[in-house]
Amino acid sequence: MKIKATPVFEKLWENDKRIVSLVGGTRSSKTYSMLQFSLVRLLTQDNKTLSICRDTLPALKSSILRDLITIMEEMEIYDPTLHNKSEGIIKFGTNTIEYFSLDQEMKVRGRKRDYLIVDECNEVGYDEIVQLLLRTEGEEPASIIFAYNPSQFSGWIYDMEERDDVNVIKSTFRDNPYLSQEVINEILKLKETDENLWRIYGLGERGREETLIFPTINEYEDIPEGARFLCYGLDFGFTDSTSLAGIWRRDNELYFKEIIYTSNITISELIYLMEKEKVEKLQDIWADSALPSAIKEIRYAGYNIKPVKKETIMYGIDLLKRHKLFICKGDSNALFEAQNYKYKKDKDGKILPIPHDKYNHFWDSVRYGVQSVIKRETNSKITLV
Repeated sequence: MKIKATPVFEKLWENDKRIVSLVGGTRSSKTYSMLQFSLVRLLTQDNKTLSICRDTLPALKSSILRDLITIMEEMEIYDPTLHNKSEGIIKFGTNTIEYFSLDQEMKVRGRKRDYLIVDECNEVGYDEIVQLLLRTEGEEPASIIFAYNPSQFSGWIYDMEERDDVNVIKSTFRDNPYLSQEVINEILKLKETDENLWRIYGLGERGREETLIFPTINEYEDIPEGARFLCYGLDFGFTDSTSLAGIWRRDNELYFKEIIYTSNITISELIYLMEKEKVEKLQDIWADSALPSAIKEIRYAGYNIKPVKKETIMYGIDLLKRHKLFICKGDSNALFEAQNYKYKKDKDGKILPIPHDKYNHFWDSVRYGVQSVIKRETNSKITLV
């Protein structure tokens, strides 16, 4: 049997880790190669189950499933009478290939397998990945293969690639010797027309997240000498997170500390946490003005809490962006929000000056504090030190 193999196929056979992360640009052969690798391996084994997954069933059927059937036909091992399309199962000798989408919770949590492929894995949530890992029993090299284009700035896959049992195989269109010159030319055009798309789909490198509101966030371990405490900022939530942050300033630098970040708490529970965290009662706390009763209850507990005068969200964001911003190393919620708080896009992909109303609880709390103190210090003039 002869197959058209690429360097990616060869690297899969050379891999010695249980989990492989196939990261690459467009047309780099990663999907084709991992399917070829999996089928060749199954030809020498019995009674194995390979699961092939993607985020939704339409996406799976229009992409990796079509490639799977094409490759099996090329290898002359596809029998349509052994393909149960309603169940998503293809019999292959004594082996079973099953395919399903990861928005089908019962299938994610209910099946065990020997081998696993997750295509476009960065479109899938980490909870689903954990369930798949717990139910994959194969211990051979490349028992689990994740494949993706690095189009997202952050995500669970980048953290997983740091594990000792994971090997990263990177590929680009130059690793695919079977591409036509026409396709290569189209990919090369990205270099001139869109630098970020060229990085992702041409070079197979992590793209820059152009919609991030705070793309550059620094970390600190200790509040530096000379930094002055300004105030606390408080954003109320219930099902959403309640965030209380401390704010310091040194020259044109702002330092933030995550003090409370939790959900599903009452105001009395919030007061208890404030006492536990030793929030200073005489210091200013600038709070979301949408809950005057909550502000009143916290003030009765002895805290110097005040409602922030609501400005536009972009006004507060602009004040923050005029500073160099620091969050405390280890404040995971603040960092996660910084990596995911984004502007909206219109239908044509143009970035709008409108933030998404999500991943913003920490940033709302510091925004309330910063805009209130700066307005008070400058008699409502936007003059920054």
